[in-house]
Amino acid sequence: MQDIFVPHNWRWKLEDGRIWSTKHADFVNEEEAAAWAESNNMTYIPPSPVDPQGQHSEQGLRDALDFYALPFGVLMTLSEAQAAKRALINAGHEAALAGAIAMSDPTPSNVAVEAGLLAVSDPEGLEYVRNALAARRDALLAAVDTAETAEAVRAIAVSYAV
Repeated sequence: MQDIFVPHNWRWKLEDGRIWSTKHADFVNEEEAAAWAESNNMTYIPPSPVDPQGQHSEQGLRDALDFYALPFGVLMTLSEAQAAKRALINAGHEAALAGAIAMSDPTPSNVAVEAGLLAVSDPEGLEYVRNALAARRDALLAAVDTAETAEAVRAIAVSYAV
């Protein structure tokens, strides 16, 4: 059996006519898809992968995206979007804390040394930074928890002042 290569810039057409872009993790219009096909010397947009019932459906597309570890984008459910956003918020918090403590070189060893020095020389300043970043993280996580749609979760901008 021959391996199938699915590039990260691919288009698939579902039976209902929508066209998925792996590059954008979203549906694209017919004109964009036609331009993509032409630039790849193709005369048509390939059909999306099939679901267990043999249909070129959104479920078949989701299964293929999962198999190839491609992003679900707008196909994410609310719980999937929340989990992804929580991970992004927590990673951002860790990076912001490391950057605030050891701005010039936020490597783990340097952060540990700088945090120790800051705790001794300016414990109130260290506590202020930690509390400010934790408050921002908690506010972002609360926004994720109260979001009612995956679109609302995706609209939450993750940022930290450092």
